[in-house]
Amino acid sequence: MPTIKDIAREAGVSHGTVSNVLNKTGKVSVEKIKLVEAAAKKLGYTYNLQARLLRQGVKNHIAIVLPTMLMDCYRDLYDSLNRALFHEGFDVMLYTTEDIPSHEERVLDRIPLSSTSLIIAISCSSRAFMNIDLPCPVILVNRPVKNKFNETSFISFDFKKAGSDIANYIKINKYKKVAFFSGVHDIEDNILFMEGLNKGLENSGVSIQHFSSDIGLAMNKAFSIVRNIQNFDIVVTSNRLRAEAIATAARFLKLDREPAIITIAPYKAFSDSRYITYELDYKYMGSVIAQKALTYIREGETIKGDIILDNTGFRFKFPNIKRRPNRSLSLLTLLSPLSSALQKLASSFYDLTGISLDITALSYGDLYSHINRLNGSFNHDLIRMDVAWFIDKAREVYRPLDSKALPRDIYKNLFMDSHHFYTQVDDIPYALPFDPSVQILLYRKDLFEDATLQRAYYEMYKEPLKVPKNFSQYNKVAKFFTRAENPLSPVEYGTATTSGSAQVAACDFLPRMLYELRKAKAGKLISLRSRPVLRALKGYLDLLSYTDPQSNIWWADSIQHFSEGNCAMLITFSNHAPQIIDSKHSSIVGQVGASVVPGGTPLLGGGIVGISKHTQKMEECYQFFNWYYNSEVASLVATLGGSSPHINVFNDIEIITQFPWLETTKESFKLGVRNYNEFFDYEMSIEEIEYIIGIAVLRAMDSTVSARDALDYAQRLHEGMTRKTM
Repeated sequence: MPTIKDIAREAGVSHGTVSNVLNKTGKVSVEKIKLVEAAAKKLGYTYNLQARLLRQGVKNHIAIVLPTMLMDCYRDLYDSLNRALFHEGFDVMLYTTEDIPSHEERVLDRIPLSSTSLIIAISCSSRAFMNIDLPCPVILVNRPVKNKFNETSFISFDFKKAGSDIANYIKINKYKKVAFFSGVHDIEDNILFMEGLNKGLENSGVSIQHFSSDIGLAMNKAFSIVRNIQNFDIVVTSNRLRAEAIATAARFLKLDREPAIITIAPYKAFSDSRYITYELDYKYMGSVIAQKALTYIREGETIKGDIILDNTGFRFKFPNIKRRPNRSLSLLTLLSPLSSALQKLASSFYDLTGISLDITALSYGDLYSHINRLNGSFNHDLIRMDVAWFIDKAREVYRPLDSKALPRDIYKNLFMDSHHFYTQVDDIPYALPFDPSVQILLYRKDLFEDATLQRAYYEMYKEPLKVPKNFSQYNKVAKFFTRAENPLSPVEYGTATTSGSAQVAACDFLPRMLYELRKAKAGKLISLRSRPVLRALKGYLDLLSYTDPQSNIWWADSIQHFSEGNCAMLITFSNHAPQIIDSKHSSIVGQVGASVVPGGTPLLGGGIVGISKHTQKMEECYQFFNWYYNSEVASLVATLGGSSPHINVFNDIEIITQFPWLETTKESFKLGVRNYNEFFDYEMSIEEIEYIIGIAVLRAMDSTVSARDALDYAQRLHEGMTRKTM
């Protein structure tokens, strides 16, 4: 493999210059960066992040010891660990033991302990660990090792509770003869599970027969169980691999009926319908272990301490829903990723409730027009409206909600107490958060992390290239990434704007204006002609020079523009961000970063849903609420790209991995603004304020009108509207 000296010779630069380029340190000119990168590419050099860690005195290996990779629970655990640790520069080494103690002993002998910072293990043998002198800490997973050694931590799910929960399920469903199929008897998680199962079935009249096998012999044992399946009402398996072995044997032996199977399985948003699954979230476990490991390695904190994680357990339980067929329910909503997700889940809602869900999804403008035309003859049962319309229209569109008919603890499960802003008028609840949203900044990580572009930006502005924290920086970065201003830019434009209507243009502009007002500390705004507003509008107009001139009428248009790789940054509402992944032409999947909107004044958005005052289908509406605000349904909605107000969505590792901007969305909600009382000395609705400001923005975007004249016009419009309402 070529060395740094070889690259320096090929590029005609010093050894130190090559080192600075590869390590992204030091002030190296763009020309030299290009020479080094070209030489490295020509010589086939691959930058070794692990070697950098070693030079910093950090042992760069982390060993993961698992029974097998054939089981999806262990794959989930490994994937979660590897993603987190590899990203931090560690070489993650995987070893498998097949749950055979002698194999585990040989595995531990092969780990390069001199360069290993940590061992993470699901062990099948106390003896294996006792027979080796370990110079590094160990995190034991699910199975503790007696006579602990060195510095050790233990993390596990609650297997005794899993056994108890499954016992309770067996009793409720009146199963009497149970086959339990697991690994070998003397492994700790199996022992704890059996304790919970046996304790839970005491004096219940239920009989249990226990079958066990090594992983490699699971299919053989499954055939033995299935040949005698008439002796059992249900089979309980310790993992999905064994459940699949039972199902395969049953199909091969052509049984008259498929055996009922309960299996412990890793958490998935869409669970396997072939089995009754009791779920454990191994991806979340991996994230907890990775954080513990990195805190120990980076910050020197102790690794000691035991953690018992909550089981996900049985999901999709709806105690308040009683199925009665031949019913229907109509929902009027915005055409969005959520409406698409609900279309896909409507059959599941029908299967559970017997209610067919008829969804009418319209564009923003058409939805507003429809809501204004609703009456006793033309109506829908459930109506979604934008938060900006809610205060003015709630009383004329919705019935007040009956808190006793709502799902239990619904408000506690809504993210950041969003129900106060999104649902109440004069302390009367009229609606519930439906697809809450907030503005976020999306940016191309690959561009911001590119060494050549970083150096070029430094040479242009004498400061490092970073994700902008205020709008002055935002304009500067947008200019840098506009090819007409910087021929090195890989994209044509720095950003995109959205201005299809007065309200949309206002929302695109308002974070900048609110930032300027807060910065000026001028109190409540009396006139739109004020200096902070003028300064904000001039900055917005300056940004247009670094924006694609094509019209982005709606937020989805801007997202499409961004996902096709035409610009480096975009401010948009979070509920539209999943379209980056859904877009057929997206060229940036996996390269998108997210940050809080510059200035920290993002607008809250999205919509609420309530019961039409004209509907006669009250029971069906509350059945929908019981279904939609269930935590598992919320996860399905989010997995399909919809926006959900349920707190679990923001804590679900699987969803966060799929939609990495959720962490930023969560942070931005805490900063979000949409009630302008802090800023305006106006007795006007949200909708009216945004209309007036949007008119100013649209007029100013016309090159024949100055920013000052546009604000003068908006001020006169405001004064005219105020006199009209007096």
